Amino acid sequence: MGRWETLNSWNAVYSQVIKEGFVLTQGHLSLHFDDNPFGNARPNFPSFQLLKVHRGYPVQVSDGGKVGIRPVGDKRLPGEILRDKNPCVYDSVSFFLAPYDIQLPKNYLGGVFTHLDGFVDSDGKRDKASLVYIDKRGLNIDGVNVITLSLVMPSQIHTHFADWLCNANRVFAYDDKAKFGEGWKQIGRFDLSNNIGGVKYTIAQELEKRFDTRLLPERKM
Repeated sequence: MGRWETLNSWNAVYSQVIKEGFVLTQGHLSLHFDDNPFGNARPNFPSFQLLKVHRGYPVQVSDGGKVGIRPVGDKRLPGEILRDKNPCVYDSVSFFLAPYDIQLPKNYLGGVFTHLDGFVDSDGKRDKASLVYIDKRGLNIDGVNVITLSLVMPSQIHTHFADWLCNANRVFAYDDKAKFGEGWKQIGRFDLSNNIGGVKYTIAQELEKRFDTRLLPERKM
């Protein structure tokens, strides 16, 4: 990814410019939906987010206690950047796993990509999980909940996606009404081993069309 530049040694802020390629972040999204079946407990959704950096539209990646990713020199608010009509400015997509059969609001900026038989609650009951897709105008891919950031080659994306599904295991939720320090609890786990094979290639094919970039190797007949 190149050499990190120290912008401010006192505050330990680091930055580098990425001129072209794919930036991948993984972490968790804390989102609220009206059909949440866990009451006051708000699940943390495992996230897989991808940004295509187009030639001529470099982005600056920074780390100062949280990951920041924005177009070089762009001082606008994140929402304004996401709404930019030029698709090359912040060309991102997001996926997250929901531990229930989620029903998104009308006109939501994305949709349920597929429903998976892959959530096991704390009592051992198996139920549906949802793989949700959000396009660029929905979410930025940086923030305090990013755990890993990678610069990936196009041919690696579908493998990273499969690895993400494999490792999306325990599911936690935060209860806003719980006592201080007692809000987090495990509500179950994902078991998606029966879904990975077909889903990762379907996702790769969809992302090839979305980014107009070959992600899967050509197969010789």
